[in-house]
Amino acid sequence: MGSKERILRLKDETRTKILDAALNIVQTEGWQALSMRKIADQIEYTAPIIYEYFSNKDGILLELTRRGYLMLAKDIREARDKHESPEDKMEAMWIAYWNFAFAHKEFYQLMYGVDMVCCSVKKSMPEAENVGGC
Repeated sequence: MGSKERILRLKDETRTKILDAALNIVQTEGWQALSMRKIADQIEYTAPIIYEYFSNKDGILLELTRRGYLMLAKDIREARDKHESPEDKMEAMWIAYWNFAFAHKEFYQLMYGVDMVCCSVKKSMPEAENVGGC
């Protein structure tokens, strides 16, 4: 593996660490507790390093929102594809949606504006097109 590939891999890993740390903070303390400094402390980097990957906290929230929509769309597709009749497909899809809301509460809150801003962001996110909402 060349040095360019290694550098890209390390950057991807650091970006993932930042997002995972942000989600961990939210799961333990709530969305209001999320800050760049807390993320930096959790991944044991300085706060300026995070700004090399995300311009601000909203950038992190946007990427987590995108992740949530991708997860939800996958769950809905998988549920739909297990059935033949339109009625069964529809029922499976809404149950998958419901289950997502409870299994991934923090993502759901972010995606659908529970104490967050969602609808204006959602319009610019193609991943959201697959699941509906606001």
